[in-house]
Amino acid sequence: MNVVQEIQTKFLQAFSQPETRTVNRRAVERAFVAFSQKHPNWAASFFDTHFLTHAGAPILTYGSQGNSKNTAHALAIAWTRQFSWNNEQTRQAFVDELTPVAGTFLRLLEIELGLRTTAHRLAVQTT
Repeated sequence: MNVVQEIQTKFLQAFSQPETRTVNRRAVERAFVAFSQKHPNWAASFFDTHFLTHAGAPILTYGSQGNSKNTAHALAIAWTRQFSWNNEQTRQAFVDELTPVAGTFLRLLEIELGLRTTAHRLAVQTT
C-alpha cells in the first residue's frame, strides 16, 4: 500500500467513527442552514438535510477526499434518483442545473468542517 492509500484508509476509518459522524452531521446541518438561505428553491425541492445525511452521505464521505466538482456532480445525480423521470433529457437538465448549486453546498460544508482558509471564508460570505 502506498502512502496516499494509507492516508486515504486512515481518513475513512477516522471519518466513520461514531463521534466523527456526529460532528459531520452537525456540520451538514449548519451548512444546510446557510445553503437554504442562498438556494431556498432547491432546499424546498428535497435537496435537504434528509437527502444529505442519507442518500448523499456516502458521496460526502468519499467525496471529501477528491475533486469537489465531481462530488457536486455525484450529489446532483443522487438527487435525481429520488424521482421517476419520463424523459432522460429532463433528468440531465436537472443534473446540469444542480451541479454548481451542489458545489455551493460543498463549499459551505468545507467551511463548517474547517477545511477552508479564513480568506476564502470571507470571499464566500461576500458573494
